[in-house]
Amino acid sequence: MRRVGRHPLHPRERERADGVPARGHARGRQVLYLVRLHATAGRLVTADIRVGSSLPAVASSLGKMLLAEHTPGELDAVVRARSFGHAVGPNAVASRQALEDQLAAVRASGYSIQDEEVARGIRSVAGPVRGPDGRCIAATNLAVSAGKYAVDELVARVAGPLLETCGAISDRISEGGGRGTGR
Repeated sequence: MRRVGRHPLHPRERERADGVPARGHARGRQVLYLVRLHATAGRLVTADIRVGSSLPAVASSLGKMLLAEHTPGELDAVVRARSFGHAVGPNAVASRQALEDQLAAVRASGYSIQDEEVARGIRSVAGPVRGPDGRCIAATNLAVSAGKYAVDELVARVAGPLLETCGAISDRISEGGGRGTGR
C-alpha cells in the first residue's frame, strides 16, 4: 500500500467537519478499511469499524464511490442479489436499481453519500483517490453523527474540502510522492 501523509484528511477538514475520516479500497463486494482515525471527545460516531474491517460496498460511501467507477460488466461481476440485505442501517439500499440510481448521482456529483445505510445514526461522504491513470484506486470518507448533520449540511460543509483533499492525495500519488518507505 502506498502511504500518503499521516492522515487521510488535512487537520483543518477534520476539525471543521467534526467527524471521523477513513480510507478504503474495494475487495470484491466489500470495502476494506485501510485507515480510520478514532473518534475523539465530541465526535460520537458509533460503529465498530477499524483498520481491517470490511463493509458491504453497496451500503458504504467508500464502496459506492468505488462502485461508481465500474463498467456495467464489472458491476455485474461484484453486485449480485445477495449483495443487498447485509447492512443494518434503516436506509440501506435494497435493490440493484436503487443502487444504480445512487451510482448515477455519484458519477454526476463526484462524491458519494451514505445516509444511515451502514448503521443507524451515521452519515458519511466519500471522494475518490485516483491513480496515475485517473482510475479510482481508493476512496476517502468522513463519517459524522446523523444527529449533528443533515445530509444537505454534510454535503455543504464537507464534500468540497474532502474532494480537495482527495485531489491532493491523488496528485501526490501521480507524482510518485505517495510511496512510503515502509520504515
